[in-house]
Amino acid sequence: MMAPLSEACQAFIIDCKRKYPEVTLGEYIEEVDERNYAGEYGIEDVRGMTITKEVIPTKADLVNSDLSKFKVVKPNEFIYNPRTHGKKIGLGFNSTLNPFITSWNNTAFKVSDNLLIPEYLFMLFCRDEWDRNACFRSWGSSTEVFSWVALCESRIPLPPLSVQQSIVNLYHGMEEAKRIAEAARAELRTLCPALVQKSIKG
Repeated sequence: MMAPLSEACQAFIIDCKRKYPEVTLGEYIEEVDERNYAGEYGIEDVRGMTITKEVIPTKADLVNSDLSKFKVVKPNEFIYNPRTHGKKIGLGFNSTLNPFITSWNNTAFKVSDNLLIPEYLFMLFCRDEWDRNACFRSWGSSTEVFSWVALCESRIPLPPLSVQQSIVNLYHGMEEAKRIAEAARAELRTLCPALVQKSIKG
C-alpha cells in the first residue's frame, strides 16, 4: 500500500513541474532568528536535523553550552545546516505543535506567503533532485556551504493551493499507512510468541 502512495506522491510533484510555472523561493520565505534569551527552553528541547530530513534530539555534547544563544524554531518553521554532507543537505521541518531550539549554526526560516503551503515545500525539500541541485549550488574548499542566498535563489514549481493541499493530503495518507503498518508489526511481535507457545502445548 505504501509503495503506490509514495509513487503517486512523487508523480504528482513531477507533474507539477510540467504544468505550473516555477517561482524563486526567496519571494515566499523569510529567515527567522528568534533566540532563547529568556531561557524558556532547556537541553531536553534541543533538536538537530538529519540528511533524511528528520528532526531528532541532538547528539551534540551540550555540557557548558549557552542555550540562550540557541535559535527557537516554532511549528511550521524549517531549519537547515548550511554545511553540506556529501550529496545531501541536513534539513528539518517542525511539524509538531511545540517549539524547539537548535544550534545557532543552523539557519531557521518560515514561509512568508500564503500562496505556498509549508508542508508542500517540505515535500519538495525531501526529493533527491532538490539535494542534488542544492549541493551543486554549494561553494567552498574544505567545507562546502549552501548559503541562505543560494536557497533563496532556488526555484520551485508553484501549483494552486488546492493542488498543493492534495499533494499534502496524499503524503499524510502515506504517513498514516506507514504508522498503521508499524503498529501491526509491533502487535505481531507481541502475539507471535504467545501463538507459538499455544501451538506447542496443543
